[in-house]
Amino acid sequence: MLDAYGKGASGAAGALLWMIAVYGVQVSLTAARGDLRWTASRQTTLGILGLVMCCVLLGGTAPFVVDAQTTKEAVAEGLGWQGVFGQFARPIRGSD
Repeated sequence: MLDAYGKGASGAAGALLWMIAVYGVQVSLTAARGDLRWTASRQTTLGILGLVMCCVLLGGTAPFVVDAQTTKEAVAEGLGWQGVFGQFARPIRGSD
């Protein structure tokens, strides 16, 4: 049984793993080819940090929504937080 901090941290770690797997690999391959044309400015840097923080926070709350009991479940829910929140948002969108 996980405590609240363990649940949140495991979910956030899962979300970070997801971001590295989806975005980090693509960006690193593009940079390795020399095709990356990005200049760091205050606005783009804050935008990327905001996106990362949003994904980590949602990944950290996903294990609480589905009540994960083990570390493996919490990491898995952090990896798949889009599906977790999409499942609860679907009935709301369908009620229009």
